[in-house]
Amino acid sequence: MELNFESWAAIEDEALVLMEQHHREVGVARPVEFRPDTAQARVLCAAGALATATVRREGKLIGYCMWFFSSDLESVGTLIASQGPFFVTQSERRSRAGLLLLDFSIEKFREFGIDNVMLHHWTGGAGERLGKKFARLGAVPLESVWSLWLGASAAPNTEK
Repeated sequence: MELNFESWAAIEDEALVLMEQHHREVGVARPVEFRPDTAQARVLCAAGALATATVRREGKLIGYCMWFFSSDLESVGTLIASQGPFFVTQSERRSRAGLLLLDFSIEKFREFGIDNVMLHHWTGGAGERLGKKFARLGAVPLESVWSLWLGASAAPNTEK
């Protein structure tokens, strides 16, 4: 397997195929249609605010983890990498490709001088196993993230 950071422009066509697979898997929790904002991805990448770690097998993209970079406004000079979409094709999940991708990203962040890596996982199933990996790396639970859809595609909240 080949691990690397690649620009959005270099992987866009391949990544869109995998992103659609990812969207279908988590679509129940995300009531929006698949319409990737490729223009925004290019802008963020060019600004140095987005990087995509990739894993390939024999040249074929089999997984990615997108990372967003920011500064901690409460602590001058503290750099943060926040995990975005993280996906490995179904056929490669038992190959440890996702774990290797995560380890590769964190090692590169040490080299880049990133101070804090913000990690997240879905609840249940593989997400819970990923949480155990985070703990083994030394990460600690920091917060719970809740999703409240307000857009036109949001289902009405009937519970009071």
